[in-house]
Amino acid sequence: MKKFALLVACVLLITVAVADENPKKKTVQSSAHVTFMPHLWGNSRSGMNEAQVLALYPDAKVPDVPNGIPDQKLKELRVLSPIELVNEKFSASFLFNGEGSLVWVQLRPIRELDPTSAINLGIKLVTPLRNKYGNELSVTEEVSPKTNDSFMHFTRTNHTWVKDATKIVLNSHTYSSASGELAHVDITYSADAKMDSDKL
Repeated sequence: MKKFALLVACVLLITVAVADENPKKKTVQSSAHVTFMPHLWGNSRSGMNEAQVLALYPDAKVPDVPNGIPDQKLKELRVLSPIELVNEKFSASFLFNGEGSLVWVQLRPIRELDPTSAINLGIKLVTPLRNKYGNELSVTEEVSPKTNDSFMHFTRTNHTWVKDATKIVLNSHTYSSASGELAHVDITYSADAKMDSDKL
């Protein structure tokens, strides 16, 4: 009986010793189910819902007048506090798709611009954007021929950057005709459509 008790004690000691030498591995949760959400503007990320954006920017409201959104199906929340860039005040708009997910952010001047002011503002914004995101991935410029006073004359300049799966586009557009002039400048932030290729 004593020999049996001694044998059990030895087995227990060996078991404890092995356990000390081989501590249990920490369980690491698989990240396979985690959705990658690229940064957009500020602290916002692509795919956030309205509640998450409002937690970051509590003063954001649905504007009375949309910010010239191309797709009117997108819901907009606009930050009321102005953001100052290159001595110009901008508004920040968060655009959500039909599923309620944040798809892009737009910064746009609060005041209306004439064509000359829009062109100059676009030029001023290039430098700070390059300082933050590096050289552009592409720059496109388009100028229509001005044949007569009744024909609309336009200029379009787009600077595009891609940084850490985020696409940043500086748009500067002007339109003029016999009936009047229009101009706008904006910076848009969205998830780069090619980002999934980096995971293949």
